Amino acid sequence: MALYAFDGTWNEAKDNEDPNHPNTNVFRFYQAYKKTSGTKDYYLAGVGTRFKAIGKVLGGVFGLGELPRLDEAYDQLCKNWAAGDQIIDITGFSRGAATTIDFCNLVQSRGIRTPGSSTVVEPNPKIRFIGVWDTVASFGFALLGNQAANFGHHLSLPKTNVDYCFHALAIDERRPSFLPIRLNGACEVWFRGVHSDIGGGNGNTALNDVTLKWMMLKAKAAGLPITDADIPNVPVPVTAIPKPDVKLPIPIRLVGAVDRRHYSISPLDDWTNPPATCPVESAADETVANKVGNVGIEVLPPEKRRQVIALWEAAMATANQREATIDSVKDVLLELFQSRLPLINSDADLQKGVNAVATLVSTAIDGSVQRGFHTVEPVFVNEAIAKRPHLFPLTD
Repeated sequence: MALYAFDGTWNEAKDNEDPNHPNTNVFRFYQAYKKTSGTKDYYLAGVGTRFKAIGKVLGGVFGLGELPRLDEAYDQLCKNWAAGDQIIDITGFSRGAATTIDFCNLVQSRGIRTPGSSTVVEPNPKIRFIGVWDTVASFGFALLGNQAANFGHHLSLPKTNVDYCFHALAIDERRPSFLPIRLNGACEVWFRGVHSDIGGGNGNTALNDVTLKWMMLKAKAAGLPITDADIPNVPVPVTAIPKPDVKLPIPIRLVGAVDRRHYSISPLDDWTNPPATCPVESAADETVANKVGNVGIEVLPPEKRRQVIALWEAAMATANQREATIDSVKDVLLELFQSRLPLINSDADLQKGVNAVATLVSTAIDGSVQRGFHTVEPVFVNEAIAKRPHLFPLTD
């Protein structure tokens, strides 16, 4: 077995940890895993870490460096496979989490090849485990208009050949450029904290450890080589609080009425609090690893399915009217629609939803056109959500 670990922007392994800037959860997970797995595990530092000052800025702001990391990891995977190591586990944080999902899709599309050649030796490799902390894209930071680096990435969970996927989400993050990529079919859980609280490395150890413990327990239940000695001992209740950017006082992360919230989340004034309807991920649930599930539209009750179809038809009608293509954001939009279904309780609510979809999609199209793209990409939907905060039932 081998772990492929993609760290977040500007994050890299530290030999001598500064308590104010410790290692991220990705690296801590990697350290625990490699104790018993062998020597083939592969850790890739975040974008912006391999260069001097100007490279650090380009890597951090524009996300440059992701494609070379993908190819580097793929080459290593093929070498490991040829050596007989055919169990694939992958983790990532932030843009590294997006790279994780992109890497999964790359492996599925290329298959496993003989090292150094184009000969495919396994066309349908299975990925045992995906563990990601707060997946964000921003590969090209579209607000700055960089066209080349941000796109061509595949940020939806593969439809087949993935056993387990777990996603820890930051409920208190407020930066518009750090909106999360939701993973349809994964076990997703909201945690108290901002982006770096969830992924670790910012010194807010109590919150860092909550998500690391959750991920390690899930990994152990899924059969990964994680021992009890490596799992953080987190006291409950957790009293640490996040540290958001005070210049951004408006919470923008959309928590669906049926999204799972971690039991450590307690109500806090002036913070993002999940809807009361959210099911709770309990301490007992942490030790259970459920396989990737089909949570698509086909499993919804007929009335709710009708509502999702109506919202999607509104999105397509808007795109056709604007002569735009939205195929790349179908999964993103359907995930958004499904998360807001509990708010649609009448035909009047549905009509408001149809109108909201038209506005949101039109705003996303505007963003893509302004930057010279013919296809609407997920980053433009995220940008539209940030620009349109009161569109009932989508963003209100």
